[in-house]
Amino acid sequence: MMRSFTIFREAAIILLLSAFMGFVYTYATGKGFFAPSASSKVRPPVTAPGIIDLAKARELHESGSALFIDSRHEFDYRLGHIKGSYNLPLTDLNDHTDYIERLPRDRPIVTYCDGAQCNSSIELAAILQSRGFSNVFIFFGGWNEWKTQHLPLEGSRQ
Repeated sequence: MMRSFTIFREAAIILLLSAFMGFVYTYATGKGFFAPSASSKVRPPVTAPGIIDLAKARELHESGSALFIDSRHEFDYRLGHIKGSYNLPLTDLNDHTDYIERLPRDRPIVTYCDGAQCNSSIELAAILQSRGFSNVFIFFGGWNEWKTQHLPLEGSRQ
């Protein structure tokens, strides 16, 4: 009987010490109960990247002011892409950090992929915008619409 009381007491002490250490950790790191509430954080308003049609994409391309970023895999990019575009596959984003950091944050950027059946351009645009780019657009018609309209292309199979 005395032995089970000792085991119970030691287990209770370990449990209380663990809980205490957990509270100390969350207090020190500002997590858990001690995390600032979402309403206390001041965040600048964020607008969603704009979706543009072929006419607007063509206008931006012809003006030369916008950077077109192809979010498809490198293999597809090499087969053909919008002339002058930069290949930034969503899956290889971390490999292009230096390039991204050198870009002016206010330069117009147009992301695209294959077209309506592809979402990587949407995801890439959101990531770029979250990294401080203020002028991001999504050309939702993408490569397929650009190619069918016989607009300027580059690559091995145009």
